[in-house]
Amino acid sequence: MRPFFPYQLIDGWVEMHSDAADRLTSGLRPHQKMLFTSGGSLTLDLELLLEEDVKVDVVRRRETDLDIEIAAYLHAAPGAQVSERVVWLKTGHGNIVYALTVFLLERTDPAILASLDRYFDEPLGKVLNHRRIVFTKTRMEAGVVVCAEAASVLNLPDDSPFVARRYVLADSGASVSQADTIQAAVIEVFSPAIIPVVARPDA
Repeated sequence: MRPFFPYQLIDGWVEMHSDAADRLTSGLRPHQKMLFTSGGSLTLDLELLLEEDVKVDVVRRRETDLDIEIAAYLHAAPGAQVSERVVWLKTGHGNIVYALTVFLLERTDPAILASLDRYFDEPLGKVLNHRRIVFTKTRMEAGVVVCAEAASVLNLPDDSPFVARRYVLADSGASVSQADTIQAAVIEVFSPAIIPVVARPDA
């Protein structure tokens, strides 16, 4: 079966604020490093940086069982029910971030997923902001990946390296009910036009 979000990780994930991650980002320009390491809304950061609206193209989505790798990352049970969503973040000038979000259904308000379906061209961050859900990003890690799907859309060779990051997205914990809760794993692959590969974490 074809992987839902096919990519090959080079050298492994490293903690975002580690020496290895510092080596990965050391050659980036200040605004690029700030964007990559930010724990805030990626959509808002991109719109402030590019001075353009950011929209979404949904590539595919499905409901399935949680695999072992993402289960360990989310501290959840393998086989738990999840909703997976693959999108491109884009501006008027093209695609800029290829992203997978894996929502843990037992910890995610169904109304949030319904909003994503209703406002299908709105990034997740905007949907959460519209619902006034305060969210956090934890366990943030950096890496370099090869992703032929992203490369094809960007008209690059299949073996082109990309800077990527992953994190756990969750609500702030303020809600005492299932309403407005969310827990998901997110992987973001950045177009070189936004964040180029300037170093490897093991360099």
